[in-house]
Amino acid sequence: MCPWTARHCAMRCASSANTSLRNLAARPLVYAELGPEPVKTRYIIENLLNCDVRIERYIAVDINPASQTHMRPVLKDILPDTPIDFAVTSFGQFRLDQFLDKQNAPTLITMLGFQEGNDDPHIYVGLAFPDCARGGSVVVRSPAFKRAQCGANFRIYAHPLMQRFSRIAFEQFIGQKPPSLNRFFLLPVTLIDNSIIYTAILCEEFIDTNRDRYLFVSNFCLKPNRQQYQYYRQRGGFSQSFGKIPPMMKPSCFSFPDAGRVY
Repeated sequence: MCPWTARHCAMRCASSANTSLRNLAARPLVYAELGPEPVKTRYIIENLLNCDVRIERYIAVDINPASQTHMRPVLKDILPDTPIDFAVTSFGQFRLDQFLDKQNAPTLITMLGFQEGNDDPHIYVGLAFPDCARGGSVVVRSPAFKRAQCGANFRIYAHPLMQRFSRIAFEQFIGQKPPSLNRFFLLPVTLIDNSIIYTAILCEEFIDTNRDRYLFVSNFCLKPNRQQYQYYRQRGGFSQSFGKIPPMMKPSCFSFPDAGRVY
């Protein structure tokens, strides 16, 4: 996730949730962050601390083992006296209870990145939130797509840092020599239940040594509308969506039947 997008998302989420987060200060909590990133993580934790939230343990969840290298110094600076764990696994396989000493410990889980948009909703509806969220709170970034707001998607992906991210991915898989043209598409995709969902596709167009044209996909993200998001979240009985926080970049809200507060 590029730093610009990460910080923008974290700023909007933190500012909208500050009042509610003060309610979490009653007891020390375990904070699990799905997809840590230095700029985003620092902003979130500093806002939590400013709201008098006491973090007794921090867990970073990232499938990339190299994440520890750049995250540990940042976390030690922000939380010098807090135990820090790294779970090298996918979000779907993460289970919070494997890291908890006390089963009734209050928990806060955040997922403020692109991960949820990259899978078929039939897959991400089964993410580990039910196991993670009992007695705790969850904050998830998942903007509701509106065709009237297509311009916002084009502006985000046209940002120089997003284009640079795309080129870096291209160079890692294809190589540094071939020139490429950054391309962005917003296309309707049919899911396994035959419903249609829009998908943002960021890619690099290039010509290979045989003079054939190819598209290298550097990132894709499903864009469910509000009705689709609510349907897939509630489909398995995992959670119940009860509203939204406008505008587009703020987190979606959903609650679990036996959870505490969820924002």
